[in-house]
Amino acid sequence: MCVEGAVNTDQEYIGDGVYASFDGYHIWLRTERDDVVHTIALEPQVLEALVTYRHRLIEKYMRKDKHT
Repeated sequence: MCVEGAVNTDQEYIGDGVYASFDGYHIWLRTERDDVVHTIALEPQVLEALVTYRHRLIEKYMRKDKHT
């Protein structure tokens, strides 16, 4: 997904010291530790892979909980 003219101004705190923003293509994750800013740019395919990974974990552990 690419949004023409989008600017990275929608920064939002999402928890655990992490801020998210969107630049029209990437979702940026930003955190700070010891006065150093760390950023990760997630392109759409990587974000989708992360969501898929989350779904696999939910299925795995929900299924496990139902059998215990």
